[in-house]
Amino acid sequence: MKGIKNNFSIILLFLIITGGLVLPEMSASAATKAPSKPGSVKAVSYSYNSSYISWNTVSGVSGYKVYRATSSKGTYKLIMTTTAHTYKNTGLTTGTTYYYKIKAYKITSSKMTYSSFSTATKAKPIPSSPTLVKTTSSYDSVNISWGGVAGATRYQLFRSTSKTGTYKSIATIKGKSYKDKTVSTGTTYYYKVRACKTVGKASVYSNYSVVVCTKPSLSAPSSLSVQSSTESSIQLSWKSTSGASGYQLYRATQNAGTYELLATVSTTSYDDSELTSGTTYYYKVRAYRKVDQKKVYSSYSSSISKKISQADVQSVSLNKTSNTLALGETYTLKASITPQNATNKSVTWKSSDKTVATVSSKGKITAVATGSAIIYVTTDDGEKTATCKVTVKNAEIKGIDVSKWQGNIDWEAVEEDGVEFAMLRASYGSSSVDPMFEKNYQGAKDNGIAVGAYHYSYATTVAKATTEVEFFIKQLEGKTFEYPVCVDIEDSSQSKLSKDTLTKIALVYLDKLKEAGYYPVIYTNKTWFTTKLDDTKLEDYDHWLAQWGSSITYSGAVGLWQYSSSGSVNGISGRVDVNTSFVDYASKIKLLNLNGF
Repeated sequence: MKGIKNNFSIILLFLIITGGLVLPEMSASAATKAPSKPGSVKAVSYSYNSSYISWNTVSGVSGYKVYRATSSKGTYKLIMTTTAHTYKNTGLTTGTTYYYKIKAYKITSSKMTYSSFSTATKAKPIPSSPTLVKTTSSYDSVNISWGGVAGATRYQLFRSTSKTGTYKSIATIKGKSYKDKTVSTGTTYYYKVRACKTVGKASVYSNYSVVVCTKPSLSAPSSLSVQSSTESSIQLSWKSTSGASGYQLYRATQNAGTYELLATVSTTSYDDSELTSGTTYYYKVRAYRKVDQKKVYSSYSSSISKKISQADVQSVSLNKTSNTLALGETYTLKASITPQNATNKSVTWKSSDKTVATVSSKGKITAVATGSAIIYVTTDDGEKTATCKVTVKNAEIKGIDVSKWQGNIDWEAVEEDGVEFAMLRASYGSSSVDPMFEKNYQGAKDNGIAVGAYHYSYATTVAKATTEVEFFIKQLEGKTFEYPVCVDIEDSSQSKLSKDTLTKIALVYLDKLKEAGYYPVIYTNKTWFTTKLDDTKLEDYDHWLAQWGSSITYSGAVGLWQYSSSGSVNGISGRVDVNTSFVDYASKIKLLNLNGF
């Protein structure tokens, strides 16, 4: 009998689970305690015609019964008995809201005990959200596509220009893709799509898909290439970009260097000229399109490079093949290399006689002494050579020397009479300033006459000479002098001094003036140069010779020649000392940055 009883219990349990037998529910007062009601009941739409219900498991129960209604307070009907804690309810009507409650039950000794109903939950079957939304774009359109949704009869596409902005419907279609042609190049667009199913006369919508974005852009120009090149140019071309208004070409001399805008063109080619041979050039190009008067750019093309072939020097020439300069004058020669785009344009300069004319590394000639010299320029590449013959002559510049004894001078008239320089007495003795020095200085300067200055010496000792030269220098301060500053050695008080003493006195003036940054000269007559002074010790300093007449008989070097004390010059009343300068001191002194320059 025990075996029969066990078999009966199994059959009874099967009938209860399958709904073949419904036992009366036992109250909580029954001998067996009722199970706890299921908690955390949730129902969600699973598809357009199904819902998915889940709940927490209840400990010790035999199973669960799922009830459904179409209103929260309607009649709940048993739709499923299950031992699981989830249930997929299929065959539902899209858009209808369904309400669900769950009971737990427990079978013991042929008795079934039920929990109370769970809290009701609801779900409305709607189409699933579209997935796999993708976009592709060109400069004037966007293609949007998505995966199909089961049960959907159509799709609604929305667009915005910001992710969190207002989305507007732009299309309702049956297909799974759409081409948006109402876009502007360079503007970012955001899209989302939802599925729709028609139920009777109503439309039931899915939730929105994830948002995707894209920016319609110009394609980068392709196939940038070098069509041809020479020793000074590169011809470039590229394929056109649909929708482009024009192109911007950029160039650099290093691939990772700074690319600078080379040209803006409307064509698909460009000839880059006047390039340096031996240099590698790098290029890239981008397209642009005008949108509302503004340029919208594509990305850059891939870069390309081209090295300009080496250009060898064929020849060199000078702007002058011969030139005559005054003593002390300067002139800069200009060398021209052929071809103009030669890779190495470096040259070297050389003078055949540096005692006559020197030349700097930049072709600047300085006339040093009378005579002639050949200036050579030679290219580093190929050793091509050009020459210029330079002849240096005495300048023979007209000048005067004046002091208070000439009174008021009309310097404008002096300049109009052809006087180019004036030696002005600045001081004499140890403490006397020529009263006309300042006025003469300003008058000569105002009329473009080059100015020098001199001091009349009374010194009979080295100490007195030191005092006098320091006083002289004070008168020179704050002024500029195109011509030398001079010490005048000729006073009768000095005539009886020994040659050695007088020479030392002269050198005090000359050396001190040189140390102070001036170009000093010594003035006296032929007799004093040859008999009163040791002229061999004065060779480092230019001489201003007083020898009246039509020619010089003094054998030493002469920079300035006072050839008369009774000259006549417009603008000066009475007689005046007249001079000739054999050296272009104005150029020389400025070149040496002396005398306040």
